[in-house]
Amino acid sequence: MNQRGIWQLLLMAREGDRHAIDELFYSSFRPAFLILSSVTGDRKVSLDLLAEGYVQTFQNLDTLETGRDFALALNRFTLGRAASLPPEKDLSLLPDGCESAAEAFREAPPMLHDFDTLPAMNLSSKADGILCALQKLPLAQQICAYLFYYVEADPETIADILKTTPDKVCGALQQTRDAVLPQIEELLGNTAAFRGTDAESAILWALRRTTKFVPAPGEIETFYQMLIEKLVAAEVMEAPISEEEEPKPDDDIPLRDIAPPKEHTVLRTIFSLRTLIIVLALLVVIGLFVGMKQLHTYNARRSRLETHAERTTLSLTATMFPSERYIFSTEYEAPTEAPTETTTEASTTASPTEPVTETAPSTTEKPTPTFTEPTVPVITTTKPNTEFSYTESANLLTITGYSGTKTAITIPDKIDGKTVVAIGENAFFNASITSVKFPTTIRTIGKNAFRSCTSMQSVSLPSGLTTIDSDAFRGCTGLKTVSLPSSLKQIGSQAFSGCSALAGVTLPTSLTTIGDWAFAYCTNLSSIAIPASVTTVGNSVFYECKSLGRCAVENSSRLKALGDAMFFDCTSLKSFTIPSQVKVVPNNCFAGCRSMTSIALSTSITTIGQNAFSDCISLKDFSFSRNLQKIDSGAFSGCSSLKSMTIPSGTTTIGDSAFSDCTGLRSVTIPASVTQIGVKAFSGCDDLVISCPSGSAAEKYAIANHIEIEGRSSSTTYSDDKNNV
Repeated sequence: MNQRGIWQLLLMAREGDRHAIDELFYSSFRPAFLILSSVTGDRKVSLDLLAEGYVQTFQNLDTLETGRDFALALNRFTLGRAASLPPEKDLSLLPDGCESAAEAFREAPPMLHDFDTLPAMNLSSKADGILCALQKLPLAQQICAYLFYYVEADPETIADILKTTPDKVCGALQQTRDAVLPQIEELLGNTAAFRGTDAESAILWALRRTTKFVPAPGEIETFYQMLIEKLVAAEVMEAPISEEEEPKPDDDIPLRDIAPPKEHTVLRTIFSLRTLIIVLALLVVIGLFVGMKQLHTYNARRSRLETHAERTTLSLTATMFPSERYIFSTEYEAPTEAPTETTTEASTTASPTEPVTETAPSTTEKPTPTFTEPTVPVITTTKPNTEFSYTESANLLTITGYSGTKTAITIPDKIDGKTVVAIGENAFFNASITSVKFPTTIRTIGKNAFRSCTSMQSVSLPSGLTTIDSDAFRGCTGLKTVSLPSSLKQIGSQAFSGCSALAGVTLPTSLTTIGDWAFAYCTNLSSIAIPASVTTVGNSVFYECKSLGRCAVENSSRLKALGDAMFFDCTSLKSFTIPSQVKVVPNNCFAGCRSMTSIALSTSITTIGQNAFSDCISLKDFSFSRNLQKIDSGAFSGCSSLKSMTIPSGTTTIGDSAFSDCTGLRSVTIPASVTQIGVKAFSGCDDLVISCPSGSAAEKYAIANHIEIEGRSSSTTYSDDKNNV
């Protein structure tokens, strides 16, 4: 989902926004249809029930807050209707003895991973085979599996839907694992594309990739058009206006206004046909030209992706099958003179005259480590008696994989007398390690280096480390503490995203850059301080960090800009001081910060962006910067605790819905400098009184929208309709 978030998507859908309804439909249709088609065994009946369920759910959007709520509400209604259809089916009838298996499920809950990014994973026959195995289960167990794996419902919610107990649901899920996982493992076999994929994650992959158990795209579009008609009939959304519709002429049009019919009808028809043929020919030529260009672009992109897929497969093979004596991998660092060499040392006593295999340079370039500029070919090697595979450049080594069985590992500072200076891309991706001890020689941790290492609980990074690359620790859900060294300068995008157990982290004073989404979804992160050395922060850095109650910025901060959606949905954040050099409060920056009571703006602020403080329901007092020029659309929408606002002189624009649904707002002072006030800027502010100069744009807006003006009547009207907007 995009940065607007599910909350804003639902809000737009409540207003009948067609694009928001589109997104909600296409994100929920597949799982809802899978569940219903299993229950009813009839595609047409399933589509009919779905149409009824969507209408019911869209009519009650005001009771929902998340996309998960939307999916659960839809399935709750459709399953209830399916249970009442003849022949009557008891959906809550789970097998006897479920409770005895519940404890095993709770002791080893599944840790699902997203394997969609691996190469050659578009095997729809495998996906359909996995779902066929699921469909052989009893009906209630199928429903439990679909709701749990695809809709991401917890056992308590599933139990409420099926009118049973959470113990029975957990037991049913455990019995599903016992019955289905061996069949899935047999289906996956030794296919290279599925190496390293656990059977439980393959269920989630199959639910996304199946083609057999969903309608064809054309059938979906037809169904959606029918659904739109039902939503229009139910007054959920307005009917689209056809461009071909023309207003009917009034009955009282004078006869003299009707023009006589035009002459030379045959000649005009021939001329029109000729013009039409010429236009069609031009369109065909243009279409062919654009099509050929797109085909050329597609072929070039496909070639690059295939090359990247081959390289990734070789790298994964080197990581997961180190027992093989010969493992070849090519790393290309864009040398200007010498080609890349790939060698494998079979033993430490190999002959110096042994031939070397030369490989042509790859078309995919990998970023050069920041600690050195290679001037010699990079050699990738795995020695038979070494647990670590690595690449070599200028006698400096980068760790690229681990083949040992230990869960607590120690990375050596040297291998064969050569210094280890970096952890490479995907080196420990999804590894079952619990702790890592780094040497002080490490300077860089690469992309995805420790991604999805869910068993790792703490990390102490070495002194001398300067860069943590993107996604380095993403999805390490067990990671509770991180110790960052005083030498660190850069934290890459999504570096710690999804580390839901991370409670606190201290950023060093050497840090200069924090990338996009760096700490997003760290739902247990309670406090953090941004040091004065930081000059750049990305978008959505603390997105949905719901426990973040405090974020401090030093007074001497060099930060000149905040990121879009930086604190989006940080529901525990109570206050924040914006650094003095920041000039813009960006879009969605504090949207959904429902506990925020105060915000300190710097005097440099000139613009408050779209939805910057929307839904900050606890925000009571707000003082604008004296240099403020623009309040963008939706900036304070839903701030129901605001009581009074004074717009500073010099402000020129108040955007659409800027203060909409500020139900507690009683008074607003608007200066004469404001020349533009947007549509519904103060809608829902029923008790509002505006204080403004006579003849100003604010006065005209108040009169046009029947808002009381302090000290005078608002019943005055203007002859110029353009002012009454």
